[in-house]
Amino acid sequence: MEQQSRGRLAISTVVRARHFAASVKIPRISEDDILQETFKKLSDAHAGGFVLISGETGRSFVIAQDLAHAVSKVATKTSWKNVSQMRLGTFIAYPGLSIPHIPITHESLLADADVLSLVRGRRVLYPVQENGKYIGWFFDAEEHKAAVDTPPPTFICGNPKHPHSNPDPDSGFCYRCRYPIVRTS
Repeated sequence: MEQQSRGRLAISTVVRARHFAASVKIPRISEDDILQETFKKLSDAHAGGFVLISGETGRSFVIAQDLAHAVSKVATKTSWKNVSQMRLGTFIAYPGLSIPHIPITHESLLADADVLSLVRGRRVLYPVQENGKYIGWFFDAEEHKAAVDTPPPTFICGNPKHPHSNPDPDSGFCYRCRYPIVRTS
């Protein structure tokens, strides 16, 4: 975090900047996972975004709320059950959908690098290393980092007396009352 110190700008390192997120805060989710598993993992991790991986390689950062809105849009045209069983990678490539994502650059940053020396404005996610190990991620844009601390989306059932949230779309029906899922929040 850049701080002002007696009229001077104090220099911050990558790991101390508000754009940094420790790797434990961001789940890595495979493009081969089905959407139901994806949202369950996000709920378990209390995460509002994730790193999409192909094999062991991180491809991009996906904001969970953007994915949930796209799932809801497709589910209303097809069915929640069908959509919840789709593979994440297949869904992201679904015709007519544009799910925003932040590409991961292959340029790693060192944990103690000076934040002010970074080239900014690229809208990418940088892997951060310390002592040769990956310890987290540096978001070039602060609004993308905010998704990390945002609660994951939930799926609301259509119970007319008491609509309530579910951690994932399941088969299109609520876990507790078996009313159909009708929206996300």
